[in-house]
Amino acid sequence: MRTSLACVLACTFIACSETKSPTISPDARDLAPALPGPDAREVAPDVAPVGPDAGEVVPDLPPGALDGPALDAAPVAPDAPCCVPDGAGLAPDAPAGAAEAAVAAPDGASVAGLDAPQTAAGCSAAPVPSPQMPGSRAPDLLARAATVLGSCLPDDGINRALTNFWNVTIDPALVGGRQALQADCLANARCGCAAVAACLGFVTSGIDAGCTTGCVGDIFSMCGTASDGQVVRTSIDCGTQGLVCDPLAICQEAPTVACDPATFVPSCGSDGRSEICRSKGAGNALFKGPICETLGLGCADGVCVGQGATCAGGYPGPEGQTYLQGTGCSGTALLACVGGRTQTFDCTTIAPGFSCQSVSGTYFCGIASECVPGNLPLGTSVTPNTCDGAQVVLCNAGRIDRVDCLALGFEGCEVDRSKGKYGCVPGGAF
Repeated sequence: MRTSLACVLACTFIACSETKSPTISPDARDLAPALPGPDAREVAPDVAPVGPDAGEVVPDLPPGALDGPALDAAPVAPDAPCCVPDGAGLAPDAPAGAAEAAVAAPDGASVAGLDAPQTAAGCSAAPVPSPQMPGSRAPDLLARAATVLGSCLPDDGINRALTNFWNVTIDPALVGGRQALQADCLANARCGCAAVAACLGFVTSGIDAGCTTGCVGDIFSMCGTASDGQVVRTSIDCGTQGLVCDPLAICQEAPTVACDPATFVPSCGSDGRSEICRSKGAGNALFKGPICETLGLGCADGVCVGQGATCAGGYPGPEGQTYLQGTGCSGTALLACVGGRTQTFDCTTIAPGFSCQSVSGTYFCGIASECVPGNLPLGTSVTPNTCDGAQVVLCNAGRIDRVDCLALGFEGCEVDRSKGKYGCVPGGAF
């Protein structure tokens, strides 16, 4: 079916892990605490974080104080495969063409002509035209935005999408984190999965025999052949993430150059950024990571590494992602293994109010110690999403939050990965 093909393309666009997760023993999975019941914090639309008893992170901050840097994405967790089985992205009773209808081009946008997307019919928000890094650091807003994205793209799920949002400045070129720049649009569109097209220009246009992989302006299109032999186009507007379209590397901060992975030696560029060679778009390209020094890290062999003693863990992902594998806390700082070297990491690098947290032996930077966030290092047992009526229960940087699916334009909540349902429904349209 076309749904599984679109899922593969979604994995390509937003940098899902290509590394198989190790087998996790039942005991290891017990690290994830059971989700609290009625006491879990509800995240209401357009409501600022409330007082300390309701989970406020930083009291009395002036406007914009949460607009700080962030920490990057980590490998895909073992309980959430990158792409679902063929057909699983649609509910069993979904009519033919439902996926295409759910992500049809917004009003005023021509998929064939690849014009820039505008607000879709029925959506209440439009993308910020010139988004600036790192985007909002407001926990409630990011929770609602991640609920939309994680419900509609079965690639990452809500918890990992949310962690990617928080982690946007560690690996600023990764699209999965940069989508946080449109968090306000995603959170306030109130049109279900149509928000993904309206806010990010992420569109599966269905059958398109004339599809050509590449760029038209800031819009990148990828073509694939579905199981029925039809050619399907999936497109994303790189400009919504403050990036430019690159035919070799999809969405990037600047045009890349071609490279040969057989001869390329991963290195640290003259600008202090890590550099690797890999294939993602229409060929092999040079991918740049963060300026390691700005994160308090060193750079070696094309990746950011800690500057302490040798350790086991925190190795980079398939796109050179910088992973912080927590080993303990030193006050509010995280003790971590990064690229095989120890590092004491200042958690406020992610956002003001962040500090080292611990849940059943898992250490991370966050705002509470009620649950284990998604997208921590490979093999981490994360707290799963659940439903409470029409609310999805999620882990927001270690804090249990609830998001009302009805307020986001969905019909309810269901979590069943075997059916491609990851939170708010109808979702999983890609």
